[in-house]
Amino acid sequence: MNLGKPTQLSEAFARIKPRERLLLGVLLLIALIFAPLRVLEMRTAALDENRAAHETLAAAKQAARRAGGSGLAASLERTRDEVRDWSYSAPSPAVGQVMAQNELSEIAAAAGLAGAQVSATGKPVDAGAVTLVGVEVEAPFSWSGLSGFLAGLSESGKGFVLESIRMTEDKTPKLELVLRLPVTLAEANPA
Repeated sequence: MNLGKPTQLSEAFARIKPRERLLLGVLLLIALIFAPLRVLEMRTAALDENRAAHETLAAAKQAARRAGGSGLAASLERTRDEVRDWSYSAPSPAVGQVMAQNELSEIAAAAGLAGAQVSATGKPVDAGAVTLVGVEVEAPFSWSGLSGFLAGLSESGKGFVLESIRMTEDKTPKLELVLRLPVTLAEANPA
């Protein structure tokens, strides 16, 4: 069975002795058997590395969530402390409103708003962690008194919402301020 002119490879193969051909065939057979086994071994090792990497990633994500959660809790607690600092802490909104009225009376007197009348106004309004209570301040108007009152209010460290400022002139100029002040409910201490 001659397929044409012999090539260089077939000439080289023809020069090999039958025993060497047998050994070459055995080596080829061994290579054909062990090559897929080696590939399977490499695939298994790669899958093991991949699985280990996914486990490490999952552990790192879980640790980050735990660390982030504790950071969030600490941040939330700091925010709550800040709210407590700038609001009136009282057992009820009504008591907080009276506390705010007393402090505003002192601030008005210190600012030179002689004869200031401080009274409750409106219903308390829930605003999340705080309740806003209304307080009205009526006093004879003077620019120095108004600026002193607002400065004293800011220096008190308590939060406030200036709802309205109105100046009227009946016989003398009169100032009317309506403020909303935050009250947080204090927990009752068991006796």
